[in-house]
Amino acid sequence: MGLFFMVIGGLFVYMGNDAKNMITDELVTQNITLGADAVEFGETPGEAVRDARTADIKSKIITLHTEGKHGVWSAQDRNS
Repeated sequence: MGLFFMVIGGLFVYMGNDAKNMITDELVTQNITLGADAVEFGETPGEAVRDARTADIKSKIITLHTEGKHGVWSAQDRNS
């Protein structure tokens, strides 16, 4: 029984690493970079988004623009 759980645990670790690698590869392929607002989060503008840390910062920048500075996106003027 213990061997079974060790094998399943190993499989879960492998699958988790595979998913992380797939996401990292996709981020690099899309060539997304951090904008000027990255300075507010302690990062360099223009840095490539390649991992969870930089993706989280990009998410915070998007939130800052959609909710923080300009209000909720659905309330923004569409004609500007």
